[in-house]
Amino acid sequence: MIRLRCPGCQRPIQFGNDQAGKAVQCPECGKGFRLPQLKPKTTGVQASEPATAKNANAPAGAAPIPIKQDEWEDRSPYGIKQDPVPQKQEEEEDRVSELVRRSERLKARERALASVDKPGFYYKALATYCAIITVIAFLVLSGNAVLSAFKRQMYLNQAAEEQAKALKQGGAPALQKQRDWPLSITERIFGENTHYVVVQLILIAVTTVLLVLLGLVVTAAEKFRRFDSYNWVMIGTVTGTITGLAAAVMPGYLFYQVMSDSGGDVYEYLGKFLGLLLTLPFPLMGLASLLVLMLASRQDIKREFFWRPGQPITDMDEESDEDEEVEDEEEEEEDEE
Repeated sequence: MIRLRCPGCQRPIQFGNDQAGKAVQCPECGKGFRLPQLKPKTTGVQASEPATAKNANAPAGAAPIPIKQDEWEDRSPYGIKQDPVPQKQEEEEDRVSELVRRSERLKARERALASVDKPGFYYKALATYCAIITVIAFLVLSGNAVLSAFKRQMYLNQAAEEQAKALKQGGAPALQKQRDWPLSITERIFGENTHYVVVQLILIAVTTVLLVLLGLVVTAAEKFRRFDSYNWVMIGTVTGTITGLAAAVMPGYLFYQVMSDSGGDVYEYLGKFLGLLLTLPFPLMGLASLLVLMLASRQDIKREFFWRPGQPITDMDEESDEDEEVEDEEEEEEDEE
């Protein structure tokens, strides 16, 4: 068997001994060339004496130059190799296979990023809107509590002056007149006789807790879009679900007030309706948190949180890719049916 490298593409090829000295073509690149002649099996040189070659320019009586048997192959213009190196070829095949697998893995990650980008964006926007509404509600309720306390104090001062004036004139104490303004929002929520300082402390505590919880939700939404931390996403989505569903009490109560209010003050009715519209995103955020939690639990999405570009491709990634291919084939078969 004649083994050599193609003078065109340099790939190892082999031919039968019967093609020695004939013109052949490379099966890989198609380049034509002529095979060398095989070395003779028998020579006129005795086994005990090495083969020699005479140099025409050497002076008479000079010693002949010994020729080694391996020099027949070294002198071949085609670089005949008896044994190709399979180890390098295997390493090259492994490298190419790794590049192909990594390319497919990056494509799968891009598809996963595209599938969570819009849901994560809207989820983050909804949680941010709820945080803004929380701050606005705190400012409104805090101002309402201060205004109610000021009105009540003015009323008490006026009643005290009337009492003092009646006593000074020697008459009977004046009857304390009833208040002539409706209850404020904070008075309806916390009670008419609750001190405004206590109301302020309660509002500050509730607002702080809500902002912290909504901050967790916003952080989880951003990490969900970038596959940053699976634990953060789980904590944020569970927190958002519980917070949103718990906060659904307020829009539910306002909806009941709007539907049951008939013939009341138009401004009070509009205030309740506006409050319903402003608090409605909280239960929507709870539902969105639940949907994101279900989406993050999918196998093709969940594995992206534990893999980064540059890390080696694991067997789990290959099995997941195979599972996706099987699912795609099943879907194609169902479409064909």
